[in-house]
Amino acid sequence: MKSLVFDSGPVISLVMDNLMWTLRSLNKKFNGDFYITNEVKNELIDKPLTSKRFKFEAMYIKEFLDEGVLKLADEDLTVETNRLLRLSNSIYKTRTEYLKLFQKAEIESLVLVKHLNAEALVVDERTLRMLIEEPQNLKDLLNKKLSRKVTIDSSNLKQFQRIIGDVNVIRSSELLVVAFELGLLDKYADGNRRELLDGILWGVKLRGCSISSEEIYKIIKLEGF
Repeated sequence: MKSLVFDSGPVISLVMDNLMWTLRSLNKKFNGDFYITNEVKNELIDKPLTSKRFKFEAMYIKEFLDEGVLKLADEDLTVETNRLLRLSNSIYKTRTEYLKLFQKAEIESLVLVKHLNAEALVVDERTLRMLIEEPQNLKDLLNKKLSRKVTIDSSNLKQFQRIIGDVNVIRSSELLVVAFELGLLDKYADGNRRELLDGILWGVKLRGCSISSEEIYKIIKLEGF
């Protein structure tokens, strides 16, 4: 059975843009399963349900879990997650310390991708995606962002890469492009599909999806506008 594994960020982006409902149709079209891990559930539902600020959003997301649009993985990933979390946070370092860049939920999601042999990890946060796809570019970004020299522990990076192997990474923006192409959002177009696509992509960008303005322009161009 095909599967996608969702980190917290893309779900939050979709909820904040009132586009979570698109997952119902995308799930049917995908003809597979959309999974979250226990740590992601904790971030999206369990903790917010105890708060005032995000309680309703947690209730809303729980509806998709109850429906089966999102499924909770039942694997016990604790040992592998803790191991990979320690390793991933021992790759980038300054002169005096390793940089603790990664959180348990996103690493647990990555571990689940490997367990399920999933088609992709859905993650909006830039740092993990760059570690998987462009580790050298992440080092350069950290150098610039922190204004100090950051180096890579090559041995730990190679070990990380051996463990995860090939992982496809997509963002909420890619999911919404598919939804756009399927016509799921046409009711909002008011005769101008280019502006609809632009609005969708900028919406998720401004709510945490790591997509650049240049990428948005390229997507709009590829869609023929």
